[in-house]
Amino acid sequence: TYIFSGIFRVFAKESKTQLIAGLYPIVYFCLSYAVSFVGIFYLFQMLESWNLVVAILCVLVCLWSVTKVILYLGKKFAVFWLSNIYVFCAKYAAGKIAESQALINEFSNVILNVLQKKQETKNYELILCAHSVGTILAMSVAARVVRIAQEQKLDLKCFKILTLGQCIPLVSFQKSCGQFKMDLQTLGNAPLVWFDFTAKIDGACFPLLDYFRASGIQAKFKPKFLSPRFHQLFTPQTYKKIRYNWYLAHFLYLYSNEILGSYDFFNFIGGKNTLESKIGAV
Repeated sequence: TYIFSGIFRVFAKESKTQLIAGLYPIVYFCLSYAVSFVGIFYLFQMLESWNLVVAILCVLVCLWSVTKVILYLGKKFAVFWLSNIYVFCAKYAAGKIAESQALINEFSNVILNVLQKKQETKNYELILCAHSVGTILAMSVAARVVRIAQEQKLDLKCFKILTLGQCIPLVSFQKSCGQFKMDLQTLGNAPLVWFDFTAKIDGACFPLLDYFRASGIQAKFKPKFLSPRFHQLFTPQTYKKIRYNWYLAHFLYLYSNEILGSYDFFNFIGGKNTLESKIGAV
């Protein structure tokens, strides 16, 4: 889907990190099996002259063993974690995730029920917080909330969005994502308080990318694209360990900090004062 549709060229233009991450599972499998096949071929040649049946049996055993090793190492190196994300996003863009609409309706109904009850409550905010692939589902949830709220004349001033380590372009760059782009367009026309945090050391996100612009969506309102500046939140010793660990870096948004800084996940979702006052951006 990503290669034959040509959208990998968009990744190359907008995010070199995501291009590398996207090719990682394919390169891993191809390279692993290529090296294995070369070794198995030479083993077959050595045994064939002695006994053809034994040579064939050895080849089959080696193929089975090699596959087990490749799968085992794939789990250790987070290959399947990435490949599962890409498969999900391609199917989601094409509307092939059957359960997704029910989840979107359920989440958005919960939010709408709370907003209806809190219309007259002062100093209240409802934060829709999502991380990683969850940010994709959050776009559809938030868009449905906005559409129904506008129909019901609900005030959305207390409805706020916090997206962390987003990989939204994995869907919005797809050619079959018409409904998803409509959801983004809805959000782009709503003056919501919305902060989007991404980091360059995170190998599974699109750091500081304006995905509205990159997806060809005209938006009157966009989120504030910010960096958590992880290098300021951890000691040099700790940061040195996580700097090149793309898998771990993708989850740092949800960690408690070693050093007090402007980014503080637990303060954002649980501390007093408004989200925008805590982040220090309007």
